[in-house]
Amino acid sequence: MKILFPTDFSYNANAALMFAAEVCKHSSGELILVNAVHVPMVDSGAVPVVEEMMDDLRENAEKNLKGLVELLNNEHQLNAQTRIEFGFAADVIIDTARQIKSDLIIMGTKGASNVVDRVFGSITSEVMKRSDTPVMIIPQHALFRGFGKIAVSTELRTDD
Repeated sequence: MKILFPTDFSYNANAALMFAAEVCKHSSGELILVNAVHVPMVDSGAVPVVEEMMDDLRENAEKNLKGLVELLNNEHQLNAQTRIEFGFAADVIIDTARQIKSDLIIMGTKGASNVVDRVFGSITSEVMKRSDTPVMIIPQHALFRGFGKIAVSTELRTDD
């Protein structure tokens, strides 16, 4: 099983990573961590500054991903692959899942403005709506205690 785990290095993402690690271990799966770096919109005169900023963002993401890979290796005996992609987070997650032929996306949540977004988080909500890949959502503040019950949401369509 190929599992895609998008991360923004937040507390919620780090907590959800423990779930992804356990699913990966129980399924003898392959774990791919992806970080989406948002590309700012600027006028053409700011390109050199933006290029430098993008380099800094990539370096920071590489450092953070390396730390997560070390954690997974040390605490879960997992070797994870990493990717850094530039673009809007939901687009990056969906595109990466398609490119790598992911079997599952596991991601954390955090609060936002409208009801659906408050429950799932705006990026998580967007991925749920648009992804062809199944998405496992780990609620904010969840702690991994093993697998007991898993809820499945469906629209009761024949293609679900």
